[in-house]
Amino acid sequence: RIAEWMRTGRTSGPIGFDLHLTNACPHNCPDCNGKIGDPSRWLVATGAIEILRRFKDNGAKAVHFCGGGEPLAHPEAIEVIRAAKDMDYSVGLLTNLYRLQDGWAKELARSCTWIRISLDAGTAERYAKAHGVDCREFYRVRDNIQELRSFCLDTTVGIGYLTDSGTDPLDIHLGCKVAENRGVDYIQFRPKNHDSMDWRKEVAIASKEVSCGVYGCKYGEAPAKPSTCHGAWFWRLVMADGKERICCETRCEAAAGAGNVGDALAVLDL
Repeated sequence: RIAEWMRTGRTSGPIGFDLHLTNACPHNCPDCNGKIGDPSRWLVATGAIEILRRFKDNGAKAVHFCGGGEPLAHPEAIEVIRAAKDMDYSVGLLTNLYRLQDGWAKELARSCTWIRISLDAGTAERYAKAHGVDCREFYRVRDNIQELRSFCLDTTVGIGYLTDSGTDPLDIHLGCKVAENRGVDYIQFRPKNHDSMDWRKEVAIASKEVSCGVYGCKYGEAPAKPSTCHGAWFWRLVMADGKERICCETRCEAAAGAGNVGDALAVLDL
């Protein structure tokens, strides 16, 4: 697909896309809640499956279920994720995993290539502050991670941890211990948007204390923004209102969209 773009200046279609099933989320993260979009917005399963089919017919190979809101807050999320797998997509899921009903763990393990859980904490106190929920929710999610991991023999499972200037260095180490004790493949540390606190040194130290993978991304001086982005030729975003965006950076209503899902596969003239 890259060779096609280099040769012609365009592609026959994106190689994959992010799909927001819903804007609703049961958590109240201070930097997120209410800022993603109308929480009443969600795609009906038949509509979401049609989107999957149209992208697949145009050569897409991967889909990431993310937010928007919390994908598993959608009442028909498992049905849509299963449909993506049956269409031979490589399926990724970003979730806070607060909700894991009977049979879901097994179905997610069957359908997903990888799953990353937004935990953002090593202790219940830190989790409550980061997610705007009761401390007890931390233990519930921690147990859900362990249940999911027990089924995911061939599915990569990781934990996401957003850091900021208020992060307790000790909690970075404790987060790594949670990841190791719950048997996940990795824990990924990265800064909240526009936060400049550099935790690379602490992450490197913590990585030596556990057997799972420990990664720190996007730390250090941010690269200069390019004047032109060609990413939309290869990856797209379809939101819970059925509208397409070039990427997650342009998902707010004030940003220019690429149109409705009806013309989601239209070639963008960047």
